[in-house]
Amino acid sequence: MNAPLTPQSVQSFVPEVSVIVPSYNSVDVVAHCLRSLRNQITEFRYEVVVVDSSNDGTCDLITRDFPWVRLI
Repeated sequence: MNAPLTPQSVQSFVPEVSVIVPSYNSVDVVAHCLRSLRNQITEFRYEVVVVDSSNDGTCDLITRDFPWVRLI
């Protein structure tokens, strides 16, 4: 099982798979999605990238609660 990434480990992490999550004003849906992705059990090293153009606080939530997610 992959351990969640911390801000310190992100710099040396080389993923095998990138999961891209598009987001626009969907703070609740994105939070649920990211919790599900965090709980995935897989043999692959993966990263989660959220591409967000919201104005509803989604970016703040991701930064605060999901520091292992790459936010664009």
